Amino acid sequence: MPTTRRTFISAAGLTGFAGMLPAAAAVSQDPRGPARYKPSDILRISFLTDSHLPNGNDIPRLSNDQFHHQERIRAAFDLANQFKPDAFVFGGDNVFAVDQSVDGGHLEANARAQFANWKALVKEKVRVPHHSVIGNHDLWLVHPEGLDQKSLAIEGYEMPSRYYSWKMKGWKFLMLDVFGITGSPLDKEQWDWLVAELKEEMPTCIVTHAPILSVTGQLCGGTLGASNEWRELFYTCPHVTLALSGHNHLVDLCKIDKVTYICGGAVSGGWWEGAYFHFPPVFTNFVLYPDGTFAHNFVEYDGPSSKFKQMK
Repeated sequence: MPTTRRTFISAAGLTGFAGMLPAAAAVSQDPRGPARYKPSDILRISFLTDSHLPNGNDIPRLSNDQFHHQERIRAAFDLANQFKPDAFVFGGDNVFAVDQSVDGGHLEANARAQFANWKALVKEKVRVPHHSVIGNHDLWLVHPEGLDQKSLAIEGYEMPSRYYSWKMKGWKFLMLDVFGITGSPLDKEQWDWLVAELKEEMPTCIVTHAPILSVTGQLCGGTLGASNEWRELFYTCPHVTLALSGHNHLVDLCKIDKVTYICGGAVSGGWWEGAYFHFPPVFTNFVLYPDGTFAHNFVEYDGPSSKFKQMK
């Protein structure tokens, strides 16, 4: 990989541009971190969202390079593994799309093949725990009668349920299901569960596919809505300091109250056809400290100088 690729660095509580580093460089850390905490107490997370990995037999619509997305996504995982994360977090839309009609070519065999391809990739490249949420393109809308539209995603992403929590090194992650539901901002069952989970006072990260709050949402929409309800809930829970999302394929960061909202772009960029709204393929590495602060960098792993052919 080139050593001149841009990465944007931001520590918790800082919303401005903080510097530039090679993409493969270690994430920027709070200088107090090494002095205050043992390395074993610091949690390292790689956040990959909107990978949109096709069926392994699909040929990209605009490329003569068959399977180029298969090679590109492996490059992303290889670079993320150089960071030596303790866990991977996947922001949904990991497969290309199984939410379209039969007329669009998304038959059962194709849908199952997309999830199988993703599952095989994770088995090949990931040696640490991994956790995912469900994205809108993960909903199998054309499914056999009696089978839930989220069943393939739950199985393919090895999720315990459509929403769930997990903990690691003093941090709690709440993985939410924000599509195909009724209610505002979540279905009542899930909202009540979220409120109960947030009573545990420990550093907490909320993960949704679509952003709860987003700057780039002003360009393309895509946020969840009911912003005041989310804010009021988190305001009473100052241990919630981070909210991660994807969906918009754009990178942004904003902060209100104690919560920093980060939209992590897309591993696939513009669906494997180059940049999207000027944002190239990207993923995010995080260092999370026991006190609820963090540092991160956006890794543009497949820019114009990449060895991979750029789609026009």
